[in-house]
Amino acid sequence: MIGSFGVRHHQYADDTQMYIAASKDDLKVNIDTLEKCTTAVHQWLLHNGLQLNPSKSEAILFTAARGRQFVDDAPSLQVSDAVIQPSATIKSLGVTLDRHLTFDQHVANVCKACYFHIRALRHVRQIPA
Repeated sequence: MIGSFGVRHHQYADDTQMYIAASKDDLKVNIDTLEKCTTAVHQWLLHNGLQLNPSKSEAILFTAARGRQFVDDAPSLQVSDAVIQPSATIKSLGVTLDRHLTFDQHVANVCKACYFHIRALRHVRQIPA
């Protein structure tokens, strides 16, 4: 069903990621297509006794390094009667992605988790014999 809109997608358990490739000139048309697709998915879910949670929905616009100055900020996206503002970062399968794909935030998150676990090791003590 999603493919009939020309929208690509991945599904993991109860998570569906939909994405489109667009140039600056056809961004508005592709956003409209994505909104129509999410409406159709929402209707399908309702018909099958499931529910779309718009509060967990996120949107992001990735831009290539060489074309960043030519791309405007992404418009908001309408998902199931909720307006989704584009995020600066999203998390996908444990990887934090930012809109410029620099991985700076992901590296910071991994370092933060490592430091937490290194500090937790101080609580490990040798058991007296």
